Amino acid sequence: MTAEQIRNSTDGKVNGVTIPHFHDNVADITAEMYGGSFKAGDLAAPSAATVLDKDLKMPTTWKASLAADFSLPGGWKASLEGIYNKDLNAVVVNSLGKNISTVQLPGEPKARTKSSAIAGVNTAYLVTNKNVAKTGHYASVTASIRKSFAWGLDLMAAYTYSDARSVTEGDGDQITSGFTETTYCVDGSNANELGYAAFVSPHRVIGSANYRFEYAGGHLATNIGLFYEGYNYGYANKYSASRFSYTMNNQTGEGGAPNLIYIPTTAELQSMPFADASNKAAYEKFISGDKYLSKHRGEYSKRGGPVMPWYGQIALRVSEDFMFNALGRKHTLRLGVDVNNLANLLNPKWGNVQRIESPTILTYKGGVYTFNESQSSFNNYASYLSTWSMLLSVRYFF
Repeated sequence: MTAEQIRNSTDGKVNGVTIPHFHDNVADITAEMYGGSFKAGDLAAPSAATVLDKDLKMPTTWKASLAADFSLPGGWKASLEGIYNKDLNAVVVNSLGKNISTVQLPGEPKARTKSSAIAGVNTAYLVTNKNVAKTGHYASVTASIRKSFAWGLDLMAAYTYSDARSVTEGDGDQITSGFTETTYCVDGSNANELGYAAFVSPHRVIGSANYRFEYAGGHLATNIGLFYEGYNYGYANKYSASRFSYTMNNQTGEGGAPNLIYIPTTAELQSMPFADASNKAAYEKFISGDKYLSKHRGEYSKRGGPVMPWYGQIALRVSEDFMFNALGRKHTLRLGVDVNNLANLLNPKWGNVQRIESPTILTYKGGVYTFNESQSSFNNYASYLSTWSMLLSVRYFF
């Protein structure tokens, strides 16, 4: 029943249901609602409780940076900046209430940690700073150069190299997300293994060129600007990132994220049981042709080890200024057009974001491996980032 229905009621009822009275104590409320039949009882235990470590510390990061500016011959200016961050108190989510054993997968050099449920014990999630052997860091170096010419041209270019490691990405809005989403590990999500941060591109390049020239006695001006940004970026399934992880279906039993794969050598692969010979041959071809996997044969893959394809966009801005004096001040009417992803406008094959359907490229079930070949390749992703757009604008300055 709604407030309006209650206000309009003439018999103390709404659709035949008696409107409850106002009470200032719980006993009278329950008496009216349950007719004296209410019985207090204990609430059922939650099926997945969240426990905060009694010694839990808030995430803490130590940050340092150093920069220097240089004046070069010919009017060029350059800068160099270094940044270093170190996680001091990394927060992780672990699953409690499990029996711990091991599982040996065919073709792998060592057994993985195996978790299994304990009869009659519900799962609980522990939020803690403990059980973290190595904490993450972020380090980057940026070099830039720029020059402004007297005749109206401004040039700028910059390059950033970054290396970032983390125990967890901290994504998601629930505790379970912190355990199941991107915590890819060899020995399961409880292992808290250090990996590459998925959302930091190892390489980033930006550049711009802007030109302005005035004419008609200073009453007209044309502005032309180009901006380029390129970095490692793409989609793995439905999530965007700068890095991704090659995984297999979970074999460690803790209920977390998929496990990181072992990258077999050619000899090791031959002894591994696959669904059929052609599927094994396709897996060998895929490993040999992949930039990351081919360099790390005989190792377990790293979380965030593979880098997304290069993604670059060019933005163009052209505007025309109409300038005049009125009422003792300068007025400017600016008509502009902005084109984002100019390359895609010129050729639909350019300026596209790439997507791998699923980085879970391997399945182990029933004693055999299966290479998920159809999900392992990159394709153009239909997204607003893969299309050009145009904005027309009118601005008035006074």
